[in-house]
Amino acid sequence: MKTSNILMLTPYLPYPPVSGGRTRTYNLVKHLSRYYGITLVCYGRPEEKSFDITPLRDLCETFVIDRASSPGTAQAALLSLTSIRPITMRLYSSPEFRKTVRTLLSERRFDLVHLESFYMMQNLPDEVPLPVLLAEPAIEYMAWWRHARVAVPFYQRPAIALEALKMRIFEPLTWSQATLVGVMSTVDARLVKNATPAVPTALTPNGVDTDYFKPDSVERETNRAGQRPAVRTGRAGQRPGLWPGDRRAGG
Repeated sequence: MKTSNILMLTPYLPYPPVSGGRTRTYNLVKHLSRYYGITLVCYGRPEEKSFDITPLRDLCETFVIDRASSPGTAQAALLSLTSIRPITMRLYSSPEFRKTVRTLLSERRFDLVHLESFYMMQNLPDEVPLPVLLAEPAIEYMAWWRHARVAVPFYQRPAIALEALKMRIFEPLTWSQATLVGVMSTVDARLVKNATPAVPTALTPNGVDTDYFKPDSVERETNRAGQRPAVRTGRAGQRPGLWPGDRRAGG
């Protein structure tokens, strides 16, 4: 019998697992649901809500809050220039989402709140009498800085750099509100610790479909340095970030 319950807030529908974030979250839910009761509140864009999410609902109770499709370049620029907050914080905030979270927290018993990405913190009430785990799949301001250096067309780079600067201010502020920040690497842990020394961090595993991705008995070739190849999956158009194969502190 599952005696502990987790309220999980995510910025997207985790099913189907067609991107890195969705794959991570879906498999986290799949694993955690074996031991805990999971209640998921997530945003769903029109194109996401067209899918049958029965496999997700079989794992956890799911509340899907409407979110408009991602803005085009012109609209995104307008959103960026008319607020001091990062555009992600504007896109992933809604009265309906906050009301749903407040209602669940007041009517049900939870032992932990799990947030995916810093911009979801704003959807919690000011006072939450529970531990809050903020999982950071990436340090967003670092990823956006890197994107600003290489974005094409090049004239988008100043706007992307502006967003990175905003995130550099707001992202650490949300870390300070969490009980624990989950990070993907020791490099990320140092960045969080430098910005918010009082907040503990923990290396947290990414959600992976271990029924599909599992070792086999085939001997793999190595390169000249005797290293085995690694496979990285993700969308071709995603922002450049850090991953464990080539992390450099502060880089």
